[in-house]
Amino acid sequence: MSAPRNLEEKQAEKQRLAVKYNRAQREKWKELCAREPRLAQLRRLVRRTTTPASTLLLIAESWVRHADQDLRHAVLRQVDRHANRMARYVGRAPLDDPMPPQMNVFLTVRQMLAVR
Repeated sequence: MSAPRNLEEKQAEKQRLAVKYNRAQREKWKELCAREPRLAQLRRLVRRTTTPASTLLLIAESWVRHADQDLRHAVLRQVDRHANRMARYVGRAPLDDPMPPQMNVFLTVRQMLAVR
């Protein structure tokens, strides 16, 4: 297959790859939920939190801190998506990376779960 030549072909290729990626991510999520049924419940609980403090408390008291690496990574992605969604809801930019030594929810949860 040759490389896309014009803008329309590039956009179509980008869309096709995004669909494949999203499909693969959904399959991976299903596999993780089949392996650990508590993962889906934790996702629902994270999505119901309304403040960064409540999200951090939920993760700190959950079973996921002792789970294996790929489960912790999946939870970290869910926390990041929820934090971005909440930032957009209150009118801030979704990608709000603090300057060190400041921390945000994503960085704190990443440190808690020891995910790299």
